[in-house]
Amino acid sequence: MFTILKDNKEKVQMLLSAVLLYCVWHFGYEMYLAKETRFDWILNRVLGMQTATWFTVFGSYDARVVNYSIYPHLMYLNGLPIISIDTPCNGFPMMYLFLSFIVVYPGPWKRKLAFILTGVAIIYTLNLFRIIALSYISIYMKDYFYFNHKYAFQIIVYTVIILLWMYWIVYGRDRSISWAKGFMDFIRFKFVSRLLQII
Repeated sequence: MFTILKDNKEKVQMLLSAVLLYCVWHFGYEMYLAKETRFDWILNRVLGMQTATWFTVFGSYDARVVNYSIYPHLMYLNGLPIISIDTPCNGFPMMYLFLSFIVVYPGPWKRKLAFILTGVAIIYTLNLFRIIALSYISIYMKDYFYFNHKYAFQIIVYTVIILLWMYWIVYGRDRSISWAKGFMDFIRFKFVSRLLQII
């Protein structure tokens, strides 16, 4: 048994790290942070204000975010309630999920940090446009709101996260490959053969 563990030391370390991060997530976020903390409040409010700014600049709407006890980040457009940005929708769980994998997967820490910051920025921006898109759907196609909120946009966001993971597995920890070259190979699907070799 010890021989098996020794031969698979890297995989065992990844597994233990993943378990540790899950425990941190479960006891730290699900039991504490999920109850909107100051961090969540700020993140929700920033997303709400950025969404309102989008509609003010590009839609000529009177957009504002109102604070109610039940809906503390409710966006109004021309006096009508459109969408509420709540803690589960602020994208933080998705960001944590993304960076947890990068942290436990082997690779140089300098590249890890750069990739984590880039990935979190991508996920944040994607989630912001998700909220903007859901706002439009709430205005013009209310019957499709539930499906897009519950399924369609979730699939899109998690697909992007999986693609980011795949990029890191194939190119992230290889110092000999520049980010630019890795990106070009990735969008041309040249990463598939390298991924199969790694797996």
